[in-house]
Amino acid sequence: MYLFNEEFGDKYLLKSLNAAQDGPDSDEWWINGLLIFNVDGSAHERDKNTGFYPNIRDDYENTDEAWINSRKFLEDNSERLLMVYRQLPGFENADFVWEKDANDQSHITVGDILYIRETVHTSQDRESIGNETENNNYAVTQHHCHYAAHPDEKDNPNNRQSIGFNFYESDIHPFKKDDYIDENDSKKYICGHLSYQKIRKDMNDPNYPLDKNSPTAPAFIPYSALITKYVKNLLIPGYAVSASSFAWSEMRVLPNQCVLGDAAGIAAVTCLLSGRTPFELNDTDENGKYIYIQDMHNIFDKYYIIYKDEDL
Repeated sequence: MYLFNEEFGDKYLLKSLNAAQDGPDSDEWWINGLLIFNVDGSAHERDKNTGFYPNIRDDYENTDEAWINSRKFLEDNSERLLMVYRQLPGFENADFVWEKDANDQSHITVGDILYIRETVHTSQDRESIGNETENNNYAVTQHHCHYAAHPDEKDNPNNRQSIGFNFYESDIHPFKKDDYIDENDSKKYICGHLSYQKIRKDMNDPNYPLDKNSPTAPAFIPYSALITKYVKNLLIPGYAVSASSFAWSEMRVLPNQCVLGDAAGIAAVTCLLSGRTPFELNDTDENGKYIYIQDMHNIFDKYYIIYKDEDL
C-alpha cells in the first residue's frame, strides 16, 4: 500500500479499509478505500452552461469526470490494487467484480455516483465566507461541537432554540496526500485522529484534545441551522445545513441527519399552523423568547424527542 500511494497518492490514495458485505450470504464486498483528490463536489456535468455550474479550479474535475476517470484508473491498475488487497486478512483470494455496460464493454463494478462527504454549507452571511469564519458564520460551529463539554457551553445561545443533539467522533478526511504523512517519518502514513491533529494544530487544547475520544459530549443543534435569510421559505436539513466544515465532520452521519430531518418536518407543520415562513419561526418576542420554537418544543415533548440536557 505504501508503494502504491507513493506512486499515485497525489491524485488517488488508498486509505484504511472500510468494507461491507453485499448481503448476509454474499461472497461479494463493497470497499470504500480510495480517496480521490482535486474534485469539486458541487460541479456536475448536467449543470454545465447554466448558472448552477461553479467556477472550478483548472486542476480540478467535476463529479462526473472524476467518476469516469477513477473507474478507468481502477481498471488500468487492477492488478496492482489486487496485490495490495490480497495482503489483507480474509482477502487473500480477492478479485474485482466486473459487469457489462450498455455497449457490452466490461468494467469494474463501482457505485453509481461518487461518495462525497461534503461540499457547500449554508453560511449566515454570504459576504463573509472565507478562512477564519468557522466559529462566527455558521449556526453550528467548530467550537460549539468540539468544546461541548466546556462549562461555558451550558449557556450557549443555541441551547434555547435547540432542535436536538449532534454527537459523533471528529471524523475528518484530510485534503491531500501530505496530510497523511507523518511529520517525523516521511515513510510512515498516518490516519484517523493522528492526521486530524496534523491538519488542525489550532485545536491542541490539552483539556479538550482532538483525538479518538473527541468530542466528549453532544452539542445542541439550533433551529437556525435549518434556515437562511436569503430564501425565507426554505428549510435546509442535510448536507447544506448551516454548519462549519469541522462541525459537519461530526454531524454528517445518519443519526444526526435524522435529527435534522425530524425537526424540519415539525418546523414545516408549525409553519402551516402559524402561517409563517421557516425563517420567521426564529423570531423572538419582546422578552427574547422564541415563541414559535417553543411550539416546536411542545411537539417534541409530546413525542419524546430529545432536545434538552435533562433528556440525556
